[in-house]
Amino acid sequence: RTLRNRHEAARVIPGDVETDRFFFTREGGTWTQPLADTLKHVDAMHDLCKQANVPFAAVLIPYGHQVAPHEWREGRLRQKLELDKLYGPAGLADVEKHVTARGVKTLNLTEALQRESKPDRPLFFSLDIHLNEAGSQVAAAELVKWLPGALGR
Repeated sequence: RTLRNRHEAARVIPGDVETDRFFFTREGGTWTQPLADTLKHVDAMHDLCKQANVPFAAVLIPYGHQVAPHEWREGRLRQKLELDKLYGPAGLADVEKHVTARGVKTLNLTEALQRESKPDRPLFFSLDIHLNEAGSQVAAAELVKWLPGALGR
């Protein structure tokens, strides 16, 4: 029910955990429970990799509305987020703090995406929350620079 509600724009109640999938990015929103669940899974993956002697790294990708005011326009409308507003880094900063405290190499793509995002060259699809081709190219370029050092190569 919660997932269905979150995907039906008419049902979105800004700030409501049951209907608003971006509640934690709004002013005063809290990320406590979703963050706890996410970090539990990250810790489990990290532990599995350590046991298998496999390098483990984390790449943090912000949402479009956390990158630039012009990103993710149609998605903002559907999710009742303000147009032309830059939302803060809610959630990402907490995840980054958690994983780096455990010694996980971490790449936060927020600054690179903010630097490259332009109104005439968005990095996210207008409706879908994912990076488009241009955004994926920015992410790939950052990974190419970062990954060898992160993996000790």
